[in-house]
Amino acid sequence: MPRSFHGHDILNLIARRPVPWPLADFRAEVKAAFGDSPAFHTCHAQGMALDGLLAFLSQRGKIALTAETIALGAVPPCNDEHQRGG
Repeated sequence: MPRSFHGHDILNLIARRPVPWPLADFRAEVKAAFGDSPAFHTCHAQGMALDGLLAFLSQRGKIALTAETIALGAVPPCNDEHQRGG
């Protein structure tokens, strides 16, 4: 079973880029940081592949996702225990 990473790990990765990030470059960075087939979870969902997590975050306005780029969305990340380091 792949290790599961919190969705905030992806939001933090995206936040390091001040402009929209080419999606192909973003996917390469995710692979380098989290491995070939990581699983992701949030406070509301578990066992998501990257594409599922991106759809989840996009629907909630946390990321701005197009066919070519990714950036932080208008809705700020929630302030949960993971965000505080827990």
